[in-house]
Amino acid sequence: MNSRVSMAIIAIRISTVIYYLLFIGFIIAGFLIPPEAEEFNRYMAWFISIFTLPFIIFLEVLIIHLKRRRYWAWIGGLIVGAMYAPSLFLPLGIMILIGLLSEQGRLEFGIGNRTEQIDRQF
Repeated sequence: MNSRVSMAIIAIRISTVIYYLLFIGFIIAGFLIPPEAEEFNRYMAWFISIFTLPFIIFLEVLIIHLKRRRYWAWIGGLIVGAMYAPSLFLPLGIMILIGLLSEQGRLEFGIGNRTEQIDRQF
């Protein structure tokens, strides 16, 4: 994996770790909120932790299939990168988009001009 696609995979892995930390943090917060506090706070902490779980699962599956160079994973990676761009995840979004939209990255997923792919082989 000596291409820019590996940079995109690393950026997605970093965001997955952040989501893992949020998941664990909100689970712990749900248990540490004192009983005399409003029940809404405890339920909100558990809700947010459960809400991050599908993101974690999706990103893990995305990483696996990006390594296998699946076309749908390339599209999913672009969507994740575009969603990260206008947020605090901006550096990760830029890394993902640069990695997947680079010429070498597109060719690895079979996207681009067919003659470019043939020329690269020779």
